[in-house]
Amino acid sequence: MKDLRLRMDCGPDSKGCVRVVSNYAFSIGKSVRQDNSYKNGKRKKCVCSDGVNCSWQLTARKKMPSASGRTTSELFAIPVGHWYVCGMSGDHDKDCISQPTVNKNELKMLDGLIGAFTSGFHTSRKRVVSSVGTVHKVDVSSDSRKSMIYRAIRENDDERQQLRILEYALIPPFLRSLKILIQEPTCHAS
Repeated sequence: MKDLRLRMDCGPDSKGCVRVVSNYAFSIGKSVRQDNSYKNGKRKKCVCSDGVNCSWQLTARKKMPSASGRTTSELFAIPVGHWYVCGMSGDHDKDCISQPTVNKNELKMLDGLIGAFTSGFHTSRKRVVSSVGTVHKVDVSSDSRKSMIYRAIRENDDERQQLRILEYALIPPFLRSLKILIQEPTCHAS
């Protein structure tokens, strides 16, 4: 396992650390999972989802208060109680067959989902599956993913509607300020 010279602060939530690692894995076309056999209150370990052909792993640790009050220089910037990446093997092995997977929040950020929302067309699950598969080469068509896709579509629709309401709410103040500008007499030098 490589020794990292710069420790990556993942924040006070251990789930946030796993989320950062999962998002990174998705960006390189892989998927990882948390190794629950290596779990305790101070350490976490993520491994490649292809546990047979790939030995990739990452360990994270929670920074605890030092008994002596001194901190090593590499951990100085990380606050006590925050999780940080303390070790990571190199790249995924060449025989790794891990495929990227997405959760609802990751799906909502993908260009493939956003591109499925086209004015004048109904956004269906089939349209989202096709768009995400074409743009990102990720298969989300399984029956177990149906509810996740429907929730992502509904939440995206709700967010777009809220944005429209906010945009329309800005029109009256704009018109009032425009009216004031038009009514103010301009000074002309004679």
